Amino acid sequence: MGVSESYSGMLPKPDDFNKCPLNIQERMCRWNDAFTIDESKRQNNLVNAEIEQARKGMWVSTFLFLVAMIFALVAFILTKSSWSFGFLAVPVVSIIANLFEPIASRSSRDKKKPGNVSGNADQGQAGAGEK
Repeated sequence: MGVSESYSGMLPKPDDFNKCPLNIQERMCRWNDAFTIDESKRQNNLVNAEIEQARKGMWVSTFLFLVAMIFALVAFILTKSSWSFGFLAVPVVSIIANLFEPIASRSSRDKKKPGNVSGNADQGQAGAGEK
């Protein structure tokens, strides 16, 4: 009959952890928690940046569309040619591109890597403390 133990994460084995003084144990726990808190703040910043980028894209598209409409109207008045409305092609393409950009952006979602089955970074350390 055999016994197997495994440990993962940033904290040491429970036996080693319990040998440390209480103030050191508390400090180690804060270090461990700081990683999770920092990652959460980083993800929040990424999401906020994506929201800001979407807002800017919307305003730029609107501005381009209005400028192109003015150019098309002025060109039509001066030339009386229906080809003058070609100015509208650029903002229409820009608006369409901005509609699909948030769909293509994946910075705030989990990216599945070929070798990473569950997205758990601690899997590589799972057998570190086996006996």
